[in-house]
Amino acid sequence: MDVRDFWSRVRFQKKKNKTTQRAIAKAIGISYNTFRGWIYKDIFPSVYDAYYIAKALDVTVEYLLTGKECREKRQKK
Repeated sequence: MDVRDFWSRVRFQKKKNKTTQRAIAKAIGISYNTFRGWIYKDIFPSVYDAYYIAKALDVTVEYLLTGKECREKRQKK
């Protein structure tokens, strides 16, 4: 599990969902500068913030961390 992979998946989902860093930051209740700083400095967000980032992007935290969808979500498809 690499922090760069985490942010790469966030960026991928951001593009896929046609959203912005600013919109994600607002959705999770933090400043844009804080969110941008995490990405720029390769900082993992807290578990709490990672959950809300995943929720804003309509993915699981497991996906953002590992690149794999959780079993429960795969079974629903």
